[in-house]
Amino acid sequence: MEENKKQVEFSRLYLNLISKNNHQEVDAVKNPFQYLPLYLSNYPTIIEVNDFNKSLKYQRDLSAASDYAFECFQLEFNLLENDKSEYLNRNIDFLFKYYKQSINNNVFITNTIIQLFSKFCQPPHAKYLNSTNRKKLLKWFIVKEPITSFVFKVPREDKWFEQKIKHTLIIGFGKNFISKETSFSAIKALFQGKYLENKIDWIDNKSSLCYFIKSLVASNLIVNPKNKHWEITSEFFLLKGELIKQDELVNQKTTTDIRKRQNINRFFDDLKHYS
Repeated sequence: MEENKKQVEFSRLYLNLISKNNHQEVDAVKNPFQYLPLYLSNYPTIIEVNDFNKSLKYQRDLSAASDYAFECFQLEFNLLENDKSEYLNRNIDFLFKYYKQSINNNVFITNTIIQLFSKFCQPPHAKYLNSTNRKKLLKWFIVKEPITSFVFKVPREDKWFEQKIKHTLIIGFGKNFISKETSFSAIKALFQGKYLENKIDWIDNKSSLCYFIKSLVASNLIVNPKNKHWEITSEFFLLKGELIKQDELVNQKTTTDIRKRQNINRFFDDLKHYS
């Protein structure tokens, strides 16, 4: 039963994802929901749990274990900077395995797993569901389709693109638009049709951000976002470290600062002439 004890350290799944190699920690469970096989093996059928007090205790213990496991899941999910989708979906795959084993066998576990699935269908987890698990969970729940970013018609080579962003939008020409703390991977993802993992911190004002987005849409560099550009912007950007709502952007006037406009125009001109 070594695998089934209460989680008291980061799981092997989490450790493997952050290190990209196999950890075999003695005290590490495989994943936060590894307690389920223990409950399934100890009480293989609901017929064996036919006493009220015994049944109630079993249900309470299972609920407490599930609440604790989800807490551990949340901790690891929040700490992951990358691989959130892989972490989430591997946990869901594990739960589906025991969901199938529990059907017509242990209603307590069946319903507990369905309750866990309902939590995965809520923000912020839902946008990290892969297509297979999204389809499975639609059997029970309404899963909101996550917002995806813009898509370049022609991808740019990473090294060239990173330098262009750095010298034009981060430290270029005496005007900083994007925080130095924003990773290149977060900026690159803005143009790859991806779900949000890390936001871009726009440290200039709202009017220059609106000019940037309007210039992007007008540039013909991206696939037509079909009037979802402000929705995408509010999802993928922070404004000076703060969340920004879509309705704040819709009627916002663009910057009249000539230098800011020139810097942003230079960025898109360089993208157009990339070869």
